[in-house]
Amino acid sequence: MITRKTVFILGAGASAPYGFPLGRALLLDVAYSLQEPEGYLSSTLSECGFDRGSQEEFRNALKLSMLPSIDLFLEYRREFLSIGKFAIAISLIRLEDSLVLQRRGNLKWYEYMYNQVVSGATDISQSKLKFITFNYDRSLEHFFHLALKHTLNVDGTDWKRQMENVPIVHVYGQLGEYPQLFPSGREYANTTDATLIKKCTEAIKIASEGETETDEFALAKSFIEEAEVICFLGFSYHPVNLRRLGMPSILGPRQNVLGCAYGLTPAEQSQVKAGFLRNIEMGKESQDSLEFLRTYDVLR
Repeated sequence: MITRKTVFILGAGASAPYGFPLGRALLLDVAYSLQEPEGYLSSTLSECGFDRGSQEEFRNALKLSMLPSIDLFLEYRREFLSIGKFAIAISLIRLEDSLVLQRRGNLKWYEYMYNQVVSGATDISQSKLKFITFNYDRSLEHFFHLALKHTLNVDGTDWKRQMENVPIVHVYGQLGEYPQLFPSGREYANTTDATLIKKCTEAIKIASEGETETDEFALAKSFIEEAEVICFLGFSYHPVNLRRLGMPSILGPRQNVLGCAYGLTPAEQSQVKAGFLRNIEMGKESQDSLEFLRTYDVLR
């Protein structure tokens, strides 16, 4: 069981082991998929009311923007907000697959983390772990649902009660609320139709510059302020996202701040420390989320 007040702050890299793309990869996948007029993405966008001309205009601007993610592109080009959110939802919903969350071969970080949470516990509601995620996918909720159901034989209202004490806040929204937490939610499945996709796009939030006081960000900040340990995983440390979390002023002098730095060069890590996170202890460039957790004193 996690006994210290611990907050994980998750970026796209945290969901990557479970089949979801990083920001740049998603942008390129959408842009190049739209070059196929009869492809799945283009056909589904047509069903959702976007004609070929709108798709082509969006594709060309997206591909040539040179920005690192669709989300950031849509902050600059808000005239594409509607088609962009539909493209995100269509592309990511297709990747929701329970089989990917099942154990096959190598250990992944959800499983490693979960074993620390459930160790010695018959009820995880006393665990002091909270999650802030910048991701739209619900793979973490679904993982906890599957794992707790088959570990502690809990489901339904008991599962919901336990998970309400291990909260997961999606600061930019999600692909529909998770159904075991909200009766009107959407099942974790890769089936799509125009009505379902529209519902998901309404739950995706593309913030404008300076728009930080949403309910989700307010809750995220309260998690950070109360935490003893703050751990960034799969996070790119984009200044906009750090600023929206209230960094660095929100951090207290006694908080232990750690961060996975997979793929970040020493110079890039230095920029993060010089800018928003001066006291962060960062991992090595070669350490992914799992190796970082196994190396640093985070989960206890």
